[in-house]
Amino acid sequence: MISVIIPYLAYMPYKDQIKRTLSDLKRQTADIEIIVSEQPIIEKHTKICKGKLHNLGFKASTGDIIFHCDADIIIEDETLLERMENKLREGFDVIYPMFWSITHEANKLADGHPFMTREVLEEYGPLNEEDKGISLVSFRLLHWLYYNKRFHSSDEFKIELNTEPFTKRINKSDRATRLECLPIAVEVINDLKGEELWPGIKRSV
Repeated sequence: MISVIIPYLAYMPYKDQIKRTLSDLKRQTADIEIIVSEQPIIEKHTKICKGKLHNLGFKASTGDIIFHCDADIIIEDETLLERMENKLREGFDVIYPMFWSITHEANKLADGHPFMTREVLEEYGPLNEEDKGISLVSFRLLHWLYYNKRFHSSDEFKIELNTEPFTKRINKSDRATRLECLPIAVEVINDLKGEELWPGIKRSV
């Protein structure tokens, strides 16, 4: 079974978007459980603690495959997760789907949607709970998966992000965390670009 873990901060427009995400997931042909790990809003500019939410969701999960999912994705293909599961069971540790990047107007490797065996995440251990936001947590995990595990990504598996309702927020208090993650992000992005994965087409396996 696939455990789909969704970190969720209950403010608009996520409140509307998660309805579409859940609807798309419930139409999937794969055997899945959906775990929404919600963070309460303490103040107006609360930033999502994605690592902590995923850790909580993982503790509650029972599947042998873990899918880190966001609350703003669109999956029109009802067979996507089933096809990803079949590919994973061919002998990979992690499948990283591509997503359509409006910014780059190309398919781009997602930095937050790994689809992996439970054993891999148990080996990695808890995600960093001090990082704020989304990409900081994701790049640490992406870096480790890319260099240490049997990793597959291709445009065979695509996810669309519903970015239209969202605006970019920058929290100055996270500057130290961003600087700490920057070398990790630069290293992995440069290698992904070399394989035409950032933005890209497919990884040769």
